[in-house]
Amino acid sequence: MFKKSISKAFTLVEIMIVIIVVWLLFWILTKVYILSSKLYVYQKHVKNVEKDILFFNQNLQNLVDTTEIDYDKYSSLGDNSWFTGTLYLKDKDKTYKLFLSGDLIYLNNIPLTSKWVTSVKSLVFKIIPFKNPYDVLWYGQDAMQPFIKVFMHIQNNYYTTWSWENAVNYEFEESFNFKYFKN
Repeated sequence: MFKKSISKAFTLVEIMIVIIVVWLLFWILTKVYILSSKLYVYQKHVKNVEKDILFFNQNLQNLVDTTEIDYDKYSSLGDNSWFTGTLYLKDKDKTYKLFLSGDLIYLNNIPLTSKWVTSVKSLVFKIIPFKNPYDVLWYGQDAMQPFIKVFMHIQNNYYTTWSWENAVNYEFEESFNFKYFKN
């Protein structure tokens, strides 16, 4: 006789639940997208800083392989410390000067780091050991084979402490042995 009509529409509660679920999915996807974008920026800064460090290392290693320390330029340094901000090297034909000026490392006035990518905050060289005739008596002929230690603080140009994706900051230390040392 009388048929019950079945309503096929969604209730207000069901619609609200669907809207909340869609909103939560959108919110989660937005957060993931923002995080992945920041991670991409951070990785790009890390690669750029590491590329500048590698370029500096390769150039310095090439110099160290073919030159020797120009001890005449270090007459004003004390015998104990041998920390210097400028590295003087020489070969038969030329003298090389490696130094920090502003935020860039220079080799004979040619920049070795990119002003658009990195900012070098400090650069110090330690000459080990200094050419000392008494060292030969204590340590033998090996004491006359010098090497240098390089201490560098380098960061990306967009460095900020309040934004982790721009906070690429390296404290760098490396040793370089001279292969062609002449007395």
